[in-house]
Amino acid sequence: MELVSVESSNVDAIGYDAERKVLIVRFKGTFLGNGAIYEYEEVSADKHSRLMAADSKGGFLNREIKGSHSYRKVG
Repeated sequence: MELVSVESSNVDAIGYDAERKVLIVRFKGTFLGNGAIYEYEEVSADKHSRLMAADSKGGFLNREIKGSHSYRKVG
């Protein structure tokens, strides 16, 4: 799956697997290395669309995704 670069101070890129309803988020790294990659489960296509349209991707993630969806670090 391809990740799409986004304008954000915290998020580097976002991908979505509609079949599995999995949202992939690559956070921006620090000077010490690459950013972490997380998969969030059971994310609807509508929620993914709203995330991509949000002015603040990090704010949307904090409000609508984190704490509401199971996740795992994959990279």
